[in-house]
Amino acid sequence: MTMYQNLAERRAKFVTVFCDASHCPNTLATGWAVWMKLGSPPETKRLSGALPGVKDSQNAEIIALEEALAHLETRLDLKDQIVVIESDCLGAIDAIRDRALRLTALGAKYVKLKWVKGHQGVKCARSAVNTWCDSEAKRNMRALRDAIIKRSGECQSEYAPKETA
Repeated sequence: MTMYQNLAERRAKFVTVFCDASHCPNTLATGWAVWMKLGSPPETKRLSGALPGVKDSQNAEIIALEEALAHLETRLDLKDQIVVIESDCLGAIDAIRDRALRLTALGAKYVKLKWVKGHQGVKCARSAVNTWCDSEAKRNMRALRDAIIKRSGECQSEYAPKETA
């Protein structure tokens, strides 16, 4: 067995997940994005979407992580996999910790939750992935925010700009 075959086999045992969200406090629009890499040969999955009515940015980040967990729980064989879930929001990581650790009941060998420093620009492959998640979440949030504003003509929260006389 060559060194490269051994490396490929080790990488095949990992499922790496990055999550990010973007939130507009004026319209309560949220966009989220998830990036996953798994298997051998490596396969990349990208998931994203938008939701209205999310109260704050931490809840938006929790939604992104929950979307990733739902995909892991229902669409992937986790047998003997090492799952690494990364987010730039410690509060959201803490909020989903118990659910994430239950992935071991679905066969995952180990689950690691990891905080990553967000909004750093592209410095390496890891920051490039985080930047993609950030950009995709913003794109989804902006599309929903614009639709909300167009439909209602006004913002939906106490943070909305007020007209002054």
